[in-house]
Amino acid sequence: MLQKLSGSELNKVVGEEEVHMKTLERMVKVGLLCIQDDPNLRPAMKNVILILEGAMDIPVPPIPSIVIT
Repeated sequence: MLQKLSGSELNKVVGEEEVHMKTLERMVKVGLLCIQDDPNLRPAMKNVILILEGAMDIPVPPIPSIVIT
């Protein structure tokens, strides 16, 4: 799943829109962190903001228990 977070797979999300791919990748990873089944695995909002601003590294999101491919 994490392999799909870059390259052509992310391009499918935005279609023809011109976006900064590193920013999009950061947003998708944060989204994956925020949808964890276990609330203890979700980042605090303070950390979400720091991650989105680039002031904090993005932890590797655990693979959700339900994966739709």
